[in-house]
This record gives sequence, C-alpha cells and structure tokens, in this order.
Amino acid sequence: MNAILISLLWPFIMVSTGQLSSMVDGPVIETREDFGIVIRVEVEFGRKSRGCSDFGVCRFNSDASIMGVLEGNRAIAEATAENGVITNITFLQASMNASTIKTYFSADQFVVGEKFSTVITYEGKQYKLNLKAGKFKLAKSPQGWSWGMSNT
Repeated sequence: MNAILISLLWPFIMVSTGQLSSMVDGPVIETREDFGIVIRVEVEFGRKSRGCSDFGVCRFNSDASIMGVLEGNRAIAEATAENGVITNITFLQASMNASTIKTYFSADQFVVGEKFSTVITYEGKQYKLNLKAGKFKLAKSPQGWSWGMSNT
C-alpha cells in the first residue's frame, strides 16, 4: 500500500512549484498560498537621475522574457506581492553577469542611492513598489539574493 502511494506521489515530490516557474521562458505569474503572488520581472540597477548608473533601481518591468545571463547592470528577479504591494524581491543569480554580481551583490546589503517608486501592471492588476534611499540587508539563498520589503 505504501509503495503504491509513494509511486503515485513521486512526480509531485520531485518537481516543486519553484522549479517549474524557473523552467518557463517569458513572464511568469503564479500564486503561492504562503507568499501571495510571484511575478518575474527585469530589474535595471542604477539611479534614474544618472542614466541608470551608480547604485539603486532604475527600471523595474514585468516583461521579463529573457532567460540566461543578461548584459549590463540588469537582473531577472521574482517579485512577491500581497494586497497590491510588492513585499519581497529575489534577484536571480543565474541571470547576472560577474560584474553585476560584484558591483551590486558582493556585500550582504543592497544600496539604493535615491528613492524609487513604480507601479507595474500584470494581467490587469496593479502592484506598487516604493523604495526609500538607503542600505538594506539581503538574505542569500540558493537562487540568489532576497530582499524583504519590510526593511524599507
């Protein structure tokens, strides 16, 4: 009986929702009961007032269709939103080149040189992101670096 049950559940045990979302090309949106909604985004680092140079977030777009290593100071991230507000960003290490990792993620903190606010629309719903200027602690994970917005 146990062997039959295990054989039926084995495919679900071997592939988690997170693994499935990272295999799909193009924008990904999924619902996770414990985290809210997750949207794949493309982030360009830098200050908007300095033409996307220096430290911070310059652009934050929900049209992240490129997979693999991005050129320049960009990364693919998974933004978690609850009640229309982005509450966490996980920057995916596999999407960044060595220079971007060294410049923006070599310490355990993320530097925002100037405040940044945006609203992204995905599948007819709007999600707000408001970042204050400052230094914010990052948590290292197997996928990359995670930034809980409760720190902003």
